[in-house]
Amino acid sequence: MFQIVDLITLLMEFVKRIRYNIVNWIVFSSIKHIITCSLFVLSCVHLSAQAVVYSSFQAGVLHKDKGEYSEAIKDFTSFIEKYPTKTAEVYLERGYSYLYLKKYEQAITDFIQVMEMEPKKNMGSYALGKTYYQQGDFGKSLEYFDKSLGIQPLDARSLNDRGMSKCRLGDFDSAVKDFIKATTIDTSFAMAYNNAGAARYYNQDIENPIKKDIREAIGYFSKAIDYDPTLTMAYRNRGAMYLFLGELDASLKDLTIAGRLEPRKAVIPFYKAVVLGEKKSYPVALENLKKAIALEPSFFYAYEEQGDIFMKMKKYDDAINAYRTALSKSDNSTYKGLMYFKTALVYAARKNKAQMYLHLKSARKSGAFKDRAVYRKFTKNKSLHRYRREKKFRKFTKSVSKIKKEDGFSRSELRWFRMYD
Repeated sequence: MFQIVDLITLLMEFVKRIRYNIVNWIVFSSIKHIITCSLFVLSCVHLSAQAVVYSSFQAGVLHKDKGEYSEAIKDFTSFIEKYPTKTAEVYLERGYSYLYLKKYEQAITDFIQVMEMEPKKNMGSYALGKTYYQQGDFGKSLEYFDKSLGIQPLDARSLNDRGMSKCRLGDFDSAVKDFIKATTIDTSFAMAYNNAGAARYYNQDIENPIKKDIREAIGYFSKAIDYDPTLTMAYRNRGAMYLFLGELDASLKDLTIAGRLEPRKAVIPFYKAVVLGEKKSYPVALENLKKAIALEPSFFYAYEEQGDIFMKMKKYDDAINAYRTALSKSDNSTYKGLMYFKTALVYAARKNKAQMYLHLKSARKSGAFKDRAVYRKFTKNKSLHRYRREKKFRKFTKSVSKIKKEDGFSRSELRWFRMYD
């Protein structure tokens, strides 16, 4: 009996101990689980905070891609405030957002930061080159494109844009070499081919272009079109070259394609009007000039071309009004002189001697007779010939003959032709 009681007592003690250990294990496990969960939650909170910050960068990129640059700047700034030394890419993106808003000083500050953070990469120097180019400081842009190419000599973008800076500085020969080198690195670089063609054309006497040089320029424009059939500028430029060669149908074909690709560009209907004027399709030419003026009301070359066509049609009053409008739209003194000269020719054709002399004197005062081509027209114009025996006219002729002559643009389509958009 005693043994049974002892056994029962021992069993009860054993059960009691097991229950205590189980409770302890459960409590310990619960605490461990709580700690683990807490650490997990804290980790998630930290990751969530990081995700929020990084999402501001992603949002900035999306805003920038949509052209919402002010919003993009806010997003990039939010990221930079959290991680001021984290990545150069954010400063680069914010810098371009500033650049697109024409906030050049802020863009320059960000791009300099990129250069300091990534001195072995050319993204900062390239961006600075673009910024100074857009500001119109072509010497400074050239300096930074040189730096960009010093870091990455085979960067086709930098070569192309350095070529553009050289063109702006008048160094067309060196620019052509940059454009061609860019196309050897990237054989499908359509814009570089286009720029090579334009620079090749400019690298000569524009008033007396050589057909061989124009053909070479056409070859570059054609390559640009081969690689990018939607490159409006290449069609427009090639159309201009065909115009200068007198190949009017080919010119009109290219300009028609350019007009379909970019219907809001005033220069395209302007060029079409010049071609149609050469083909003596005057009413259609005038319709195209109306389109050009509607797209760009300050486009004084279009008014000048209107005047030239009205003059050919012997609509003298309309010609005078067109030249006067062109004159009023320009701030350039020499250009105003050219309009005075053309208006004088209209009055000469109308035999209005008083107005003819008045406008010839205004043309001389404005510097129009510095242009060799203008002086040549003055000496050869048939309407002016009837006055050549008059003492007053001979005296005027003598005065303008003494003026030092320079090469200039007398044809409106030549003056308007630009490789830059």
